[in-house]
Amino acid sequence: MIAIFCTRLLNDLPPVLYEDGEQTRDFSFVEDIARANLLAAETDKLDGLPVNIGSGTRHADSRSR
Repeated sequence: MIAIFCTRLLNDLPPVLYEDGEQTRDFSFVEDIARANLLAAETDKLDGLPVNIGSGTRHADSRSR
């Protein structure tokens, strides 16, 4: 998604979103994501299981306000 946004912006086109304005985001620092991936890789308890990584704080889409 980021690559598509950047390509559109570099070509003087607006980024396109297909949403209804009710979505929320969970923004996380890249260092936190890297740390979580390392921790997940170091344990056998998660072998083969999907892991969702996030801050747990929802941020509403600014267009829905």
